[in-house]
Amino acid sequence: MHKVGGAMIHNTNVQFLFLGGILGELLELPFLGNYFQDNIKIIQSKGCLAHRHTPSSFKTPDENTNELQKYIYNLFVKHQKPIIIYAHSKAALDILFTISKFPNLIKDGVVQKVIMINGSLYGSPVANFLISPSKNNIVNFKLPIKLTLKILGLYNSCVSLSDQYQKTVNEVIQETIQKQGIDFYYHHFINLIGGKMSDERVLPIIYLTHKFLTKNHFISDGLTVVKSQILPQLKINSYCYKTDHGEYFVSSLLGNKKIQDKECFTEDLMKILYSQKLSVLKEVPDDESNSLNFVTSYLQKIHRRYDDRVSSITSPSLGSQFGSH
Repeated sequence: MHKVGGAMIHNTNVQFLFLGGILGELLELPFLGNYFQDNIKIIQSKGCLAHRHTPSSFKTPDENTNELQKYIYNLFVKHQKPIIIYAHSKAALDILFTISKFPNLIKDGVVQKVIMINGSLYGSPVANFLISPSKNNIVNFKLPIKLTLKILGLYNSCVSLSDQYQKTVNEVIQETIQKQGIDFYYHHFINLIGGKMSDERVLPIIYLTHKFLTKNHFISDGLTVVKSQILPQLKINSYCYKTDHGEYFVSSLLGNKKIQDKECFTEDLMKILYSQKLSVLKEVPDDESNSLNFVTSYLQKIHRRYDDRVSSITSPSLGSQFGSH
């Protein structure tokens, strides 16, 4: 897609790949979540190739690098088109580790751009809660949770989404910057940061975790907090938007986003590649010294605007009927 005379034409010389996060294998099922299915159809309707893949939920990001590198390279060989990657949730870490380990994916033109979406980049308080020891030394009520995660093979993956993995993430980034230069990530990565306030609607499956996080004064998407989605040392272009962890990517069975909403969002996913006017996403200014403050202020601001609109269309008489006795 390129901008010509103010119009937008879609670039069919690239292909698009959506990478799913933890338990994406389940969310891909048609009777459950149809993970990315609507987004893929929207892109395909514009004459572009689009695909979906979920790195193993049972492996850590560093364990997924070899498989993911092979999948991406084979996709490039098959269609002979560079790839735009949209990596959601844990997949943001998966692709960050993969590109860092195999920088030739970028240098050889296999991958053109990576967009990390609601990435669990710096841990999640939910993962911290699940794997941390119980504060009650008499009854460890978390033990059944940890045992269940281990039986399902998800424990190590949860560790990679916790604070315990931050040192590993930092080491990978610093090593790559030393070898590839400070601008390596800046030129090839974009970060999308999302969250909602405590009283805003989220997917039913993350309702409790959203309440848990916002109760502790975090602005969150229900699984990750805004702060955890930002890696200041990367110094990459960033955008923010109001969302929970997956409402733009799952079917209406799980989420409440209409196809029109998904169309606007998916269009924005393509527009950010060419710096075009956006409808859902808000760009974080390059000169913003504290991205967290900007994102937090923006999400609070648009939340207040919504409250003001609701108040303006509610008449005093209706308010008195339903709000007083």
